[in-house]
Amino acid sequence: WSSDVCSSDLADTTNNGRGVDVVNAGTGTSVFVDNNGNGVSLDIDSEATTVDVVDIQATTLTTGTALDIDVAALTTGKGIDMSGTAAITTGRMNDLVASGTTQTTGILLNVESAATSMTGAGRLLYVNQTGASTSSGGGIIAEVVSAATDATTVMRVNNAGTGTELDVLNTNAGATGAVINLEQQSASAANDDVAGRIQFTADDGSSVSRVIGKMDISWTDVTTGTATSDFAFF
Repeated sequence: WSSDVCSSDLADTTNNGRGVDVVNAGTGTSVFVDNNGNGVSLDIDSEATTVDVVDIQATTLTTGTALDIDVAALTTGKGIDMSGTAAITTGRMNDLVASGTTQTTGILLNVESAATSMTGAGRLLYVNQTGASTSSGGGIIAEVVSAATDATTVMRVNNAGTGTELDVLNTNAGATGAVINLEQQSASAANDDVAGRIQFTADDGSSVSRVIGKMDISWTDVTTGTATSDFAFF
């Protein structure tokens, strides 16, 4: 291996240590790969099984970007392609963890599009489970779990247009169509507990948000075997 400034034999003789050390104490680019052809610019072949293949340590980074990928000319290609997970069991293909407890206005995952002409086939976020579930209870395609015990909103759909906020479609040929299930799991169920509620909120003439109606399903008797409930509109 050679360059304008140095040459080095990269043969592995110690099975530890580093093959190449690049040290830059300035503000310039440490390594620059300029590929003007149509080949792979950087190819990493790793036989590792329990350690990181690529490790980026940017522990002092504050306002910069740890990994910046520019694919401005992309049409039918992919910005990032992660595949080959046939053997995955309890692992995670993508793991985003914010371990700090001071996250306030920060966003852990931001998916944003400036498209103004998205067609019926276009999607900003698309989750496609192509394999049919073979378990008796079925699986969960997407799940949102929150440990919040206060009045935190777990999920919100915000639409500034005139389209539909939530569209639930069932294409099964069976006798039952789309199902929305509201479930309460409680270790201390009691009479008059509200098991589920659909609430309607709107701004009044003074732009004050108010509850203007709701539908409650409540227990009237939680006795096992003779349990009864009541459906009320308010």
